[in-house]
Amino acid sequence: RLDLLIRMIRHKRDYLETTLQLARMVGSRAAEAVTATHVSHAIEFARLLDGWVPVERALNHYVFVFALPHAAALAVLQRAQAALVGKQLANAYRDAATLPDWEAEASAPLMGEDLPDQRVSLP
Repeated sequence: RLDLLIRMIRHKRDYLETTLQLARMVGSRAAEAVTATHVSHAIEFARLLDGWVPVERALNHYVFVFALPHAAALAVLQRAQAALVGKQLANAYRDAATLPDWEAEASAPLMGEDLPDQRVSLP
């Protein structure tokens, strides 16, 4: 019967569309898990190199070494930087608090000004 044939074709089409949609969703979930793993590893890498290499350089090196695709690299960089921004800001303000007193240095004598005059007169 023709109506059963049409119904079967529609059912197969719907089943195929649902299957493809589920496959895309599973693929997206897997890609998100891979990205999350890269982010956690990049953060750990930056923490290991803390004090020797700036955070941004460490993250860029991680992305370069793993040769991540552009979109994945941007996602990893942004998420890792967002996770590490608190520590970076705290370090920046801590370092700013230990900067020298520029006003005191400006009023200090220049190099050689505090030495006695040692000019030699020529005959």
